[in-house]
Amino acid sequence: MKNIFLMIFIFFAFSCKNREKDAVLSIGFWNAENLFDLIDDPDKRDEEFALNGRKNVTQEIYDLKIKNCSEVLRDLDVDIVGLCEVENKNVLNDLNNAFIDREYKIIHYESPDERGIDNALLYDPKKFEIISSKPIVNKLEGNDKTRDILYDFVDVDSAPVYPYNKVLQSESGHVFEIDDTVGKERINVHHRSGTFHEIHADGSEVTRVVNSNYTAILKDDKVYIAGDADLQVGHGNVKITVNTGNVDMKVLKGNVSSEITEGNLKADILKGTTDVLSEGKITITGNNTTEIISNTTVTGTLHVTGKQTNDSTIHAKGDISTDAGNAPTLATHKHLSTGQGTGTGKLNTSKPDASA
Repeated sequence: MKNIFLMIFIFFAFSCKNREKDAVLSIGFWNAENLFDLIDDPDKRDEEFALNGRKNVTQEIYDLKIKNCSEVLRDLDVDIVGLCEVENKNVLNDLNNAFIDREYKIIHYESPDERGIDNALLYDPKKFEIISSKPIVNKLEGNDKTRDILYDFVDVDSAPVYPYNKVLQSESGHVFEIDDTVGKERINVHHRSGTFHEIHADGSEVTRVVNSNYTAILKDDKVYIAGDADLQVGHGNVKITVNTGNVDMKVLKGNVSSEITEGNLKADILKGTTDVLSEGKITITGNNTTEIISNTTVTGTLHVTGKQTNDSTIHAKGDISTDAGNAPTLATHKHLSTGQGTGTGKLNTSKPDASA
């Protein structure tokens, strides 16, 4: 499966596997610290670094800084280097021309920063392919303006070789690519927004949608997955609606687990019955009271291991039995009745008066 990753400007320096076996893709970040040219741009606050500015920068000083910066690139010697505090494409071209060890390509966008400093990317096109890039506005409180975030979508597995790679790019930035490079055959359709669909050499597919996705199927839809299936919703709700029909879930061998870390479980049967069938034990465990709000019929033996209390009448068609043999008789019972006017008691075996 192809390795694709996003790069957003943060402070980082690390390595990852490249498309070649045992190869390493090296990535670095560097703050160029006010890499300005010598031109005073009236739309930027860069006058202190211009000729005759407060910093007293001359052409000789500028050339020396470019030379020293190129030596930093030589020491880094990475496939991708992110830069911050660079003024424009001109200084990047000067830096790239001074660094002859690699044939870097440049990605740069002008930011709304009042000083005119931007973020940029230098990368070695022999190592990987930039699928797309764009600036992301970095909004600050008080409507202050600062440099944009540079967003790059990188494919480290493609290895296009001319003339087997055909690319058509439209005026707005859409890309249609057919790569017939041996062992790296690909088809790629890439929208300027960042949404793309790609088929890899091994037949696997990758689709990335940067906005909403809609699919309408006007007849049947059948999906067979030979391996694992994973559905993850980051933020939002999951809703499944069946207008007319059944929902059947069958696990031939295995378990079904459901976990609610925080929240409630609710099932409404508005019209119909609920059946639970188990060949083994059914266990309901709760840290609080379990409440059944309805008439309940138990067919079989009800075994209560704890205390039992009743707030209302118990109705039984038979008697209650106990291991101690001292259970009350509910259908008929005996008690002593006091004789009228005699003060003596006699045994009364009549059935109890229901109105008593």
